[in-house]
Amino acid sequence: AKLPATVDQAKLKKSFFEILIAVGSISYNPEAAQLEAIRTNADFRATLQTIATAGGITKLTIDDFLMLIFGDGGDIRGVEGTVRDLVAGMNAKELANLLSSNKGLDTVKSSALAAVLADKKVYSLSKVLNNLGVKPANIASMLLTFNKKLEHEEKAITALDIAYIRTVTEVTVKITEDGRQHLYGLTLLGKELPSSSLKWKKLSGSKDVTVDSTGKVSLSKRVQKGTAVIQATLVHAFGGSPRVVYEQEVTLVAGILPDPETEVQDILKLLQVTLTDIKARLNGTTSVVEKAQLIVEVAQAGNDSFEQIKDTDATKAIKDKAINHGKDQVKQTISLIILKLLNY
Repeated sequence: AKLPATVDQAKLKKSFFEILIAVGSISYNPEAAQLEAIRTNADFRATLQTIATAGGITKLTIDDFLMLIFGDGGDIRGVEGTVRDLVAGMNAKELANLLSSNKGLDTVKSSALAAVLADKKVYSLSKVLNNLGVKPANIASMLLTFNKKLEHEEKAITALDIAYIRTVTEVTVKITEDGRQHLYGLTLLGKELPSSSLKWKKLSGSKDVTVDSTGKVSLSKRVQKGTAVIQATLVHAFGGSPRVVYEQEVTLVAGILPDPETEVQDILKLLQVTLTDIKARLNGTTSVVEKAQLIVEVAQAGNDSFEQIKDTDATKAIKDKAINHGKDQVKQTISLIILKLLNY
């Protein structure tokens, strides 16, 4: 298949590129992205219809673009979900190499894009582009052009990569020495970030709390309690200067170690707080993309909580009961979001 000779290919390519920028900007700045304006843009709709007709299908919409990039928050992963899957499947060495490479996430993103564009059964846009002979490399080239148009180019691209890393990073902590020592770490999509890739420090707080570069936070034996703000930076982030990926106020209390069952209940309470916050955000948005992203956040919050529960010293019966209860809460929240997506 090919475009009719009557089609102004230069104009069509320009419009297609503008759609890529408009849809792609949603992941970088959701508040600024006016999804409905993009959906109803007459030029965009005309461009997609021209491409659909030439590519052998009846209709192609902005929603097909959104599905290709963001997926549906479930089995249909999209480029963003595939990136998450690829990163989550890396071992410690591969993850360290990714974080220190001056190419950043570009290689992973290109692999994800190629995988999605090859799936013609799931993604209508992939089917059309394949029918028109458009290769993943062609789209990757267009996205590279988009990146180069960003203000400050490399610095801006690195900032976007760091912003992505921060959204999928979770903190871990091991408490020892009767509560006087906390050892902090970070996980990226469930994978522990190599200690060689991180540098921790104390920004402010009690003089009785010290922080070393490995993430070990210690409380002086002279006091029972101390608070400090700690920060973790990614060393040589994507081949550049260190970048902040975590910052939080922490409190150490000596002589108090949580009862395992209480610890499990506290984890469930925190999950409930997170789900309540997500429900509030759901009620405050009309964006399909944001609603779909909330499904991912719910699933991630649930998985993180269940892993924390498994790591406690509680009995298997207590763990299983808590995890099953948490799964019910997660399922109910996801069902609510899906209903909202379907406008019920």
